[in-house]
Amino acid sequence: MIVSRVIFGLLMLGAFIGSFSWSYANPATQQVLKAPSATTVVALPKKQTFIQKVKGFFVSAAEAVVNKPSKGLLIVLAIFIPWLAVGLATDWEFKHVLINILLGLFTCLGGIIHAIIIVNKYS
Repeated sequence: MIVSRVIFGLLMLGAFIGSFSWSYANPATQQVLKAPSATTVVALPKKQTFIQKVKGFFVSAAEAVVNKPSKGLLIVLAIFIPWLAVGLATDWEFKHVLINILLGLFTCLGGIIHAIIIVNKYS
């Protein structure tokens, strides 16, 4: 359980660090727009504060929870928490989740294999 929490924390930290976009500091990315009156308007990208970036990260993380998770995350979940991966992949179809819970109770490896098969089939 602790290992899965550490892996989840590392995944979230990687997504947090990867969400920063430093392209606003590059002047080559600024767009020049021509207005109808032949005056030049330069649209400068907005600089985000650290608080806005953190807020945007948590909003995108919440949207990711509501939407279907990525296949890579489901594979990691299939190894550590197989029934959760099956539930998320199949939108909690009772038959698949029950089969995976029973396989996980009787044979741990069987639950993991079943979860990986279901994740590959539904993702």
